[in-house]
Amino acid sequence: MSQQEIGDHLGLSQQQVSAWLARLGLTVEAGLDAIRLAYIEALRAAAAGQAPSEERENYLRIRRQRAEFEYLRETGKLVSAEGVHTSARRAGRALGEAISNIGIRIGPQLAGVSDPGERARIWDRELGRVREAMAEQMQRMAGPEK
Repeated sequence: MSQQEIGDHLGLSQQQVSAWLARLGLTVEAGLDAIRLAYIEALRAAAAGQAPSEERENYLRIRRQRAEFEYLRETGKLVSAEGVHTSARRAGRALGEAISNIGIRIGPQLAGVSDPGERARIWDRELGRVREAMAEQMQRMAGPEK
């Protein structure tokens, strides 16, 4: 969601939304529910002529965080630490295997080459292939962008 969309919803300009988000300590990633809740609470306090107490501020912060958590969970942006850990282990193993196999793949090529520059180019090409393969694998493991 963009600041413009939030502004359309709340009847504010994009600049006003930006200022409110900064004042409330939020980003657009918090989701519309959390932003709307914080905005309404701030308006209520201002209308009542009250400076929010520290206890009230903590309560509102917790409510905003809970709304942000729910937004992230509902949109699939919240992932489990175990899932990240498993993916990282899998990626580490794949990288280790790819690096271990470099010698097998380029050894025969290097055996027939005496020029140091050509040897460096062979290594660079192979390392580039390994990097590309790992990047593709990491993207597959991460899944589609949300």
